[in-house]
Amino acid sequence: MASVLICGGGNAAQVCSCLFASRYRVTALALYADEAERWNKAVQETGFMECTLEPENKAIKATPDLITKDPRAVRDCDVVLFTVPSSYHEQYFSALAPYVKDGTVFAVMPA
Repeated sequence: MASVLICGGGNAAQVCSCLFASRYRVTALALYADEAERWNKAVQETGFMECTLEPENKAIKATPDLITKDPRAVRDCDVVLFTVPSSYHEQYFSALAPYVKDGTVFAVMPA
């Protein structure tokens, strides 16, 4: 099963983490302050994340495998998706660079 690292902690990161976790192994990486800790606590308290697709009103419930602030988590990921504004790309690239395996695919959302 493919493994995806979602970078960021905002709305886009949370929606992508929920949707992707319904099909893939997902790690969410939030480098800002205690964002990863707060997000992880919220997911642990509810037991899942939920996204509702409109107009079908279809609810997707899923849980990322890991929500962390540790960039070493990229070691086991096949795909990295940046959901952060472009002004933060350098911060994430620098944090991830020592741990990325050969062949990892990087994708960015426009911001």
